[in-house]
Amino acid sequence: MLELAKIEDAARRLKGKIARTPCVESQLLSELAGCRIHLKFENLQYTASFKERGACNKLLLLTEEERARGVIAMSAGNRPVSLRVYAERIVVAAEGQLLCEHPRVIDRRHDSAGHTVYDWRHYLAVLQRKPGALRNGAPFVELPAAFRQLQAALLKQPGGDREMVEVLALVLHHDEQAVLTAVELALEAGVPTKMHVLNVLHRLLDSKAPLPPVTAPQALRLVREPLANVTRYDDLRASERKVRHAS
Repeated sequence: MLELAKIEDAARRLKGKIARTPCVESQLLSELAGCRIHLKFENLQYTASFKERGACNKLLLLTEEERARGVIAMSAGNRPVSLRVYAERIVVAAEGQLLCEHPRVIDRRHDSAGHTVYDWRHYLAVLQRKPGALRNGAPFVELPAAFRQLQAALLKQPGGDREMVEVLALVLHHDEQAVLTAVELALEAGVPTKMHVLNVLHRLLDSKAPLPPVTAPQALRLVREPLANVTRYDDLRASERKVRHAS
């Protein structure tokens, strides 16, 4: 049970760290309810909600070791989210739809460091806002080999971060294996660019085989020189004169 002493301790910790919001009596609600009702204006907080109080208080209670491990902030947008724990996997679902699924990593040894499991697909929304995270972000260390090769090529060019993010974001709209195949074909063709990947992907989705590479000559070479046949020109002009036109 929540004790008054804990509430007072939290108030002392939060003093000066969050906004002191007013608590105003609502005449309309008081009349409807038949009692005095006061409204706490927590919408004046920086996050526009009361949640900043609990979050700030929790952070202030963390130990040095817990702070060193870091904190992950998340919100379900006031929607119910279920965590389904199975023997071999963990599933997160909301409103009847599967959000993500991870295989469970169970290691009961205490003589080694823990193992963190990332899924780079879950961070694509973050990448689209901050493409620079692609360079040093831990979730992107485990990208498929073809994606890593394309990334190494694109990062050598200005704006390569954003182009690589746009290629990775294709898996949000198309089958991941098709995108990976398009990247592999682009690398084999020696054209590691976003536009070539898109062209190959569209051909794959249209069930068209990739076109074979065309070797264009650096300069045109004349195979058969034209002949200056003046007599033939005169014959053509003479035949024109014999043509009668209706008046």
